[in-house]
Amino acid sequence: MIKRHSIFRWLHKQIKDVIFLLEMYSSNITAKIWENEWGRKVLYNHGTCHSKGVMILLNPKLDCQIDEEVRDKNRFLGARITLDDVQIVLANVYAPNDTTHQVLFLKVPLKRNFCM
Repeated sequence: MIKRHSIFRWLHKQIKDVIFLLEMYSSNITAKIWENEWGRKVLYNHGTCHSKGVMILLNPKLDCQIDEEVRDKNRFLGARITLDDVQIVLANVYAPNDTTHQVLFLKVPLKRNFCM
């Protein structure tokens, strides 16, 4: 918890609109806690058993609408947002470290495409 507070404080000081995080461990319960601490909805794909999790944090001051979220089994998180009447697609992908697994991972098509 102290580590998360420190990270959030540091991230808020960076004044970035979108932040992509990898190797995050979360669950449906912790996601709600993170949202309260971050100050806005947190986009997440929990991953599996303390690994492979990804998150997208939107600056709480960013005036945008989250239109759609897409997740795969445990390594991909995508979102379509509207910002100033412009649709933007955000994607956070945590590919495997091993090159053989990377090739296999990148060959597997997503089961669902964004509707644009």
